[in-house]
Amino acid sequence: MNGTKRLLAPRVQLMTERTLQQAPRELMESVLCAPPEAPESCRAEATRYFAQKARPIRLSNQSGMTLKVCLFNEIDTVMAVPIGGVGGPCVLLLEPGMGAQLRPPGSASNFRMKVMNPGFIDKPLFLGAVSRGQSMLLQGQTCVVKKE
Repeated sequence: MNGTKRLLAPRVQLMTERTLQQAPRELMESVLCAPPEAPESCRAEATRYFAQKARPIRLSNQSGMTLKVCLFNEIDTVMAVPIGGVGGPCVLLLEPGMGAQLRPPGSASNFRMKVMNPGFIDKPLFLGAVSRGQSMLLQGQTCVVKKE
């Protein structure tokens, strides 16, 4: 039994030393090599996610009243249901002097925006086009939109 321990111990020690010497080199080679190609669906999802996070639509309410802002798809002519639904991420109540950022879901970059005076029946004040990355100032009773 003692002889067996003597034969196995040096082999385990050499294997451990070799592993410790080889591991950093193998790790560096795997990091420095070209990464494997990502599937097209992963790239599309990453591009969509990056556009949502890096290019929000910025709104600033410079009027003296609370405003309701809704975003719709660019091709939505009726503009009845906002993107994400009535209580979704593209419906916003802006108090006077406040600002907000909208990050609409999906890969579209152009939208239709409706600014309203909230109430039992919302009164439309402004209808217009907006795109990702824009900053809008909502001013006055008629909500003149100024691009910053």
